[in-house]
Amino acid sequence: TASTNGGKATLIPLGTQTRVLDTFDRIIGRFNDALIATRQELRDAKDARKRDVQLLVHYLQFQVSFHTYHRTMFMVNVFERRFKLTAQELAKRDDSSSNTNQVLVLSKKNKSGSSSTSSKNKELIPASLYASPAELVRLFELALQALGELELLPGVEDHHGEDVEKWSNEARAGKLVYLGEGWRI
Repeated sequence: TASTNGGKATLIPLGTQTRVLDTFDRIIGRFNDALIATRQELRDAKDARKRDVQLLVHYLQFQVSFHTYHRTMFMVNVFERRFKLTAQELAKRDDSSSNTNQVLVLSKKNKSGSSSTSSKNKELIPASLYASPAELVRLFELALQALGELELLPGVEDHHGEDVEKWSNEARAGKLVYLGEGWRI
């Protein structure tokens, strides 16, 4: 969910987003590299060692799916904050336009390439703030896909079943919320 500061949503700084995503990408990449090597070792393993190597493959698959889920949920957090700021900005603009009877007019390029504006024009929402509900729905679907891969692994139900079920319910609920927001908008 979006962090609030005095009732207002705040963005995660771009530098922080980049560092967190880079860290997740490096972790997932290294687990994927290990998974590739371990699968090759599994193909070459003798019967006595196959079971141990298969357990290692399952562990690495778990780590890849687990970190992919958490990376996706970080992106959900980023886009939820953007969506809430977008909604706040639009609500603020609606309030100011209804109070002053101004109309939202987007600037248009004239033939010379410059923007034609008037004193009644409003600025567009910056890309750093904008997020659509469809983007959030897609992210929740990716989170559900990562959780689905987790659920297929042996032993996950016994050791992490409650967590995976909780995360799945949260992702499904979030997806439904933003599907509803898309229809509302």
